[in-house]
Amino acid sequence: MFAKNMKFSVGAGFALVLALMIALTVVGLKQMAAINNRMERIVNQNNVKIELATTMRDTLRERAISMHAIVVLQDPFAQDEELQRFYELGSTFAKARQKLQQMISSNAEEFALEQINILTMITQPIVIRTIEYALDRDSSSALAMLQKEAIPTQKKLLHELDELLREQQNASRKAADEAALSYRQTEWLMVLLGAVAAILGIFIAIFVIRRAAHQTLEIEKQQLKFKTLFETNSDGIVLMDQDHFVDCNPAALRMFQFDSVQQFTHLSPADLGPPHQADGTPTQDYAITHIRQAMAEGHCYFEWIGKRADGTIFPAEIALHSLNLENQVVTQAIIRDITERKVAEKELHQAYDAALEASKMKSEFVANVSHEIRTPMNGIIGMISLLQDTPLNHEQREYAETINQSAAALLTIINDILDFSKIEAGKLELEVIDFNLLKTVENVAELFAQRAQHKGLELICDIDPALPHHLRGDPGRLRQIIANLTDNAIKFSDRGEILIKVSLLEDSLATLLVRFEVQDSGIGITSQAKSRLFQSFSQADGSTTRKYGGTGLGLAISKQLTELMGGEIGMSSQEGQGSQFWFTARMEKQIVATPNPSDEINLKGLRALVLIPNNSLMLMLCALLRQWGIDCHHNISATADVLPASEPFDLVILDMSQPDAVTKLRKLGKIIPVPAKWILLTPITQRQRISELPEASYLTKPVHQQRLLDAILNATGKAARQPPEPARNTAIESLTPSPLRVLVAEDNSVNQKVIQHMLKRLGIEPEIVGNGQEALQAMGRSTHDLILMDCQMPEMDGFEATTEIRRQEQTKGTHRTIVAMTANAMPGDRERCLDAGMDDYLVKPINLENLAKLLREIKPLPAISHAAIDEARLRATLGSDLAFQHEMISLYLDSTRPLLQKISLALAGRDPLACKRSAHEIKGASTYIAAMAMAERARQLEHAVQVLDWEGIGLHLKQLESGLDQVALYLEKMLGRGSAP
Repeated sequence: MFAKNMKFSVGAGFALVLALMIALTVVGLKQMAAINNRMERIVNQNNVKIELATTMRDTLRERAISMHAIVVLQDPFAQDEELQRFYELGSTFAKARQKLQQMISSNAEEFALEQINILTMITQPIVIRTIEYALDRDSSSALAMLQKEAIPTQKKLLHELDELLREQQNASRKAADEAALSYRQTEWLMVLLGAVAAILGIFIAIFVIRRAAHQTLEIEKQQLKFKTLFETNSDGIVLMDQDHFVDCNPAALRMFQFDSVQQFTHLSPADLGPPHQADGTPTQDYAITHIRQAMAEGHCYFEWIGKRADGTIFPAEIALHSLNLENQVVTQAIIRDITERKVAEKELHQAYDAALEASKMKSEFVANVSHEIRTPMNGIIGMISLLQDTPLNHEQREYAETINQSAAALLTIINDILDFSKIEAGKLELEVIDFNLLKTVENVAELFAQRAQHKGLELICDIDPALPHHLRGDPGRLRQIIANLTDNAIKFSDRGEILIKVSLLEDSLATLLVRFEVQDSGIGITSQAKSRLFQSFSQADGSTTRKYGGTGLGLAISKQLTELMGGEIGMSSQEGQGSQFWFTARMEKQIVATPNPSDEINLKGLRALVLIPNNSLMLMLCALLRQWGIDCHHNISATADVLPASEPFDLVILDMSQPDAVTKLRKLGKIIPVPAKWILLTPITQRQRISELPEASYLTKPVHQQRLLDAILNATGKAARQPPEPARNTAIESLTPSPLRVLVAEDNSVNQKVIQHMLKRLGIEPEIVGNGQEALQAMGRSTHDLILMDCQMPEMDGFEATTEIRRQEQTKGTHRTIVAMTANAMPGDRERCLDAGMDDYLVKPINLENLAKLLREIKPLPAISHAAIDEARLRATLGSDLAFQHEMISLYLDSTRPLLQKISLALAGRDPLACKRSAHEIKGASTYIAAMAMAERARQLEHAVQVLDWEGIGLHLKQLESGLDQVALYLEKMLGRGSAP
């Protein structure tokens, strides 16, 4: 490196000096060349000018002589010849003057030439008149003109030309003087540049010497640094050439347990390892391969099994780097003992496997718990649902409702655990569908109404009337969050009110950001509990004596769902004064905007009196009425002495939930005029009619916007006449027999009874089997439109049975609807069912309404006639002409047999195109003569050809041959009967 740097420094210095000398020479030569070129150009130009001026002077003299000859000559021919010569001399003079005009380079030349031009213009008419006198034979006038005017003016021109020649000579002398001066200046420039080059050479020499000294010092430092690193490095360092080891550091000696460098350098790479490396390659070949790779690519990294001098084996990693030292390729090997790292990796891998196993066991445990609990839950909920539809006395119905509520609570806990598992697995996805936001929120409130009113709580649903109702999102998950927050609010409140409030935060072109709030007046939350509220399995009260139950997953799941909806969740609370939970969700607008029903309502001019003791409910109702254009007056105490005594009221809205509500109503009825229409708000459990107001409208709390609007429209006579709504399709329908043929594969006896009773309620008498094997046997006995398949069954489970059914259907070209009926609801269970070939998925416990909805979508499969010829269809196609029928069937038999032979040959040659073409012809011809069984078998053969099921093709070919024999037998019977079929 030192030699290289020195060569570079010295070479660079001398190269710079040489460059300066060359530059000096080039500059001098260029300057001399420029002077010579300029001098040569000036001289050449002046020579041309002198020659032109001389030509002009000589031409003038000759013209004067020629003009004199023209005057004195008497011979016309000689005179004409001389006149021609005179004109040629004039042309020569003009051309020379024109060229000289283009070469002017100084003011003096320009002035002289301008004088010549003026004299030429003066001389020209004199000369012409002189020649005209001569040509007219007026010699005396011509001589007089020649002597007095022509010759003097010619002399002046000659004088000016002489001046022009002198000017040219002066320009040549001046150019010579300037060239001499430039030569002298160039000499001084060369001297100056030479001095600069000498000085610069001295500085370069000093710089090179100082740089060489500095580089020498740096080389010594680098050598010391390398030697220190080489000697003190904890990794083994070995230097080797193409044949053997050159050097090694102390760490390499310690690693391989050798005493000296000389002892180490006598070894080969194969001596530092066992006979074979980890992949089975001989150690010698393994080392040579990687050394060659390092020499070719510059570096190489690999793991090595090393062997110490005492024979012990250890793992190592080696990094090879090739470099050029003194024109020789040397490879440096850095060797690191990785025994501790391998042990740590092994332990980490074992811990990772254990964590995976634990996660798998947890998932399996959750799945098993879900399945084991849902299986008896299916029986409990199903049987209770059936029991509640039977005649029961009051006490029995209370017991049944209690069992149903307990089962529903247990199912909620299971669903929370499953949702949490889905979130952990990252497989919880939201659906995006059209839904009605108003109905979704109000339905949740109505769901909790009875429970809240039973505790004496006022449940209020306050939804901004201006908020669009028709949006796109996941209403099920939105309902889940609101229900969870409402459930907690009711759970932790013993007095006061629960307020569900929905408002608009942002309105963009395609989406809305909606804020949901659930406020309560309950026990509140301590500051210590707030920090862990949204954590999994965490509750405000985690003691064993806690008053309120729950899994502690509800808020954690709500937080995850809110984030999936593009929003956030939060809360504020003060211990003993209630809580406020809120969350936001971003929802899409529907592509075709549907206006809110109340947007087109105009109730201006109506006056309403709202007598509500609860301030929040009263404010909500008044805001709603004003939104619809109604002039609203309110009174919290609902007493007659504070009623406004202005104009009469059109509407009176009164809350009947107070203990003395009926007494107050009777008092108010005497004061408020009769034309006023009464709307009475009653708890969901209180539906008694007031005899004093037989025409009053009754609304259950919590108040729904649309129900209130409908009540106002009906009371004021503004409701439009609408056809009666059709009765809703409920899950429980009449026992009308259904044409559906249903096969149920279920191993649990209780679940068998439940699903059997449910199907009977829907008019279906199912066939029940206990496992997948029995399901296959049942399918062989009869045809079913629907198979309800349990997934976990003994002997053959639902997945195996479905796979076998689908395999058999491929050969037959049929498809039966198979719906999974399972207690598994973990992430991936639905996909597993669909991948197995099932068409749909029902989670236990089975809901009667969901089952009815499923059955309504199933269409009975058409029955296939197995007769050789469909006689009715034959007559419809060919008419009643017996002879024509015989002829067509005979033609069919004659043409179909060769086609079957073609299929047989194509099957032997594995020619799918020929198979398909012949099968298609048979299918068309069979349909024409109403041989429907043959047509179906030909279609199945076509399907087998598409999937290249050669075994199925052979089976269908045999069926076609047998079917063709049946058609021939049918023709013989027709001929024997002698009549049309």
